[in-house]
Amino acid sequence: MIVGFATRGQGRGSGPVGYCVQETVTQAKKGTHTRTPPPTVLRGDPAATEQLIDSLEFRYRYKSGVLSFAPGEVITPEQEQNIMDRFEKVAFAGLHPDQYNILWVRHEHAGHHELHFVTPRVELTTGKSLNICPPGRGARAAYDDFRSMINAEYGLADPDDPARERDIQHPPGDRKAVEWEDLGLPEGVSAAKRRMELRDLAHSLIAKRVEAGLIRDRDSLLEQVHELGFSVTRASKSSITLLHPDDPEETRFKMKGAIYGAGWELESTLEAANQPRERDYSRCDSRAAERYAERVEGHIQKRAEYNRSRYAPRDETSGQAVPGLDAVAEPAPGDDLAGYLRRGLGVDAVPVSDDPAAAADAAGTRHQGRGTDRAEREGVPIDAEERDSETAGVGPDLHRGAVNDGIGEDAARRVRAIREAAERAAESARRCVDRAGACLKRIRGVEPASDYLAAAVGRIENLVLDREAEKSSLMLEKDSKEKPSESKMDSQDLNRKSNSPGPIDASRNFKF
Repeated sequence: MIVGFATRGQGRGSGPVGYCVQETVTQAKKGTHTRTPPPTVLRGDPAATEQLIDSLEFRYRYKSGVLSFAPGEVITPEQEQNIMDRFEKVAFAGLHPDQYNILWVRHEHAGHHELHFVTPRVELTTGKSLNICPPGRGARAAYDDFRSMINAEYGLADPDDPARERDIQHPPGDRKAVEWEDLGLPEGVSAAKRRMELRDLAHSLIAKRVEAGLIRDRDSLLEQVHELGFSVTRASKSSITLLHPDDPEETRFKMKGAIYGAGWELESTLEAANQPRERDYSRCDSRAAERYAERVEGHIQKRAEYNRSRYAPRDETSGQAVPGLDAVAEPAPGDDLAGYLRRGLGVDAVPVSDDPAAAADAAGTRHQGRGTDRAEREGVPIDAEERDSETAGVGPDLHRGAVNDGIGEDAARRVRAIREAAERAAESARRCVDRAGACLKRIRGVEPASDYLAAAVGRIENLVLDREAEKSSLMLEKDSKEKPSESKMDSQDLNRKSNSPGPIDASRNFKF
């Protein structure tokens, strides 16, 4: 297995998503062709991933790539799930599943097993850019160790296997050009074939001189190349570029392989061939897998520390990290918003309807019935004005401005405490619903998420106001019975004396 990342990342989401999921595709050089068997979506929602990519304003909106297996290797569905899970632990180290979006699609039409992935370059709870493969050696080493770990564990073909090293490497562009000839696309085929033929010819002549002992290092290689009649137009650390003087097309071709590197020596090559191998690449190697797993865990911990710092939720006023959000349970596989809120809010959770309008009506009916139910339990009739006043969060006497002033500072302090507790509960609910919003994007798509979430926020607000109203009313009635009234006090004076804040806006500072 090899891990490859595409260099693209700009443009609309229809490009990478369509390439992964479409059965019939049209490409500039290959034309239109049908994939048999068709692609299979293994994880994620193509429509949600595409919409999320399109919603981003970053220059680079997505990251895509593939886990490609060698022809003949059979990957079971259980192995697929395990490999995808472990890849996500490396790519999204330290993040919860509701903090990112990824699409996985299986391809088998090319004659071997491939797991393609597309992920929007955004962390969902903060909206910041998220690059799972940043430039640098650290990311490359992490994915190389991941690749080696999986290959050693399952006994898969590994690019580090000396037996798989090619003596001469043809550039991918030349190989693809020759493949296009089979599709009836002759453009560029003749030049590619010419380069491949010259490359194979030069390598066969050079290999014979290596076997004869005439070529032992880079210097002797360049000397023999000149004797063979080729001109060296460029020499790099890993390859040399040749030109045959008698070629009328003046075709330049690159020679890349083990013997064409700047540091190659015949003696060291022979010594390495006689040394025992670090691992047996022909079968599963549990010891090698454990070694690579330790390296992978080190990469994960290092990246997780960075991700938790960069993507920690922040208070909008102070800019400080919001504590305690890690304690909110992450969405379980297949979980919906109702289940997520039940686990996050506990007894304060409210039911969620699939219809936002019906959910809002149900919330209003539930809210309206609370005062009526309490009156019925106590056997006291309640008129429409009193019902509306309790719904607004105040008792009937306070609504009409006839409140006993004998309740004093003690009752006022308790009323303030009730309101402050209600505000804290609403704030906690808002934070939980904020996390639930990201969960919705993965469960129900990007566009409908705000409707369901808005209904949930409204119901949470109503629930908090209900409890505040009931506690305030019971407190005021209790104190009015314990202390007889001597004078009346205007409701505005009570509000000013108790420094009572206004009605709680549960949608304040909430972003969809």
